Amino acid sequence: MKPVIGIPTFVDEAEKYNKCSLYEDYPNAIVAAGGLPLLLHQHDCEENLLQMIRLLDGLFIPGGADIHPSFYGQEPARGCSACSMARDVFELALVSLARERGLPLFGVCRGMQLFNVALGGTLYQDLPTELPESLAHWQPGEPYDLHHGISIEPGSRMERLFGGEKSLVNSTHHQAIKALGQGLRVTARAADGVIEAIEGTQGAYLHAVQFHPERRVSRDGACLALFEDFVHACQS
Repeated sequence: MKPVIGIPTFVDEAEKYNKCSLYEDYPNAIVAAGGLPLLLHQHDCEENLLQMIRLLDGLFIPGGADIHPSFYGQEPARGCSACSMARDVFELALVSLARERGLPLFGVCRGMQLFNVALGGTLYQDLPTELPESLAHWQPGEPYDLHHGISIEPGSRMERLFGGEKSLVNSTHHQAIKALGQGLRVTARAADGVIEAIEGTQGAYLHAVQFHPERRVSRDGACLALFEDFVHACQS
């Protein structure tokens, strides 16, 4: 049996009728790595959330909108984009329940930021505003293309999966981890110091990256390896 990986969808209110939305690159990456994706509908019924978690062997948190700063003790600042409090509450609840059950966790972009907030960390609400000397992390043009380098921590999960201490990644974000949450360690940074990968230091598997490997699994072995490593952890 393939491990069942939960992926939360979000409510897209951009059109006349609300839609449950998710970029298909995310479930496609889980499938490519040998997992079975299960899309989770955003809602706030605790009983249903508990039943959702019982169905899962692992939880993947995808990229998306900014997390509301109130969840890490701040007021919205200049550059913070539109947030969805309902989505934040839903995904934070999923992460909390998944951690209680000891499920493996993997996150991309917003997912990495959400793990950090869930564990008591904070975020830069807008890198160009708060760190004007930082790289241009919001990549123009084709989001599949490599954009900037990262330095990888020796002995980390990232080094094992990427096969070295240097790599190039794609990049589409304007927020990033500021103060690191409890039980996390940094495993990769960009040249400007912005955190590009984290892993858990205790308990169940937790891994996350700031870039978008799901967009490159068909052309980049290291990006596929990130998802395969997660799916393997979900099979254990």
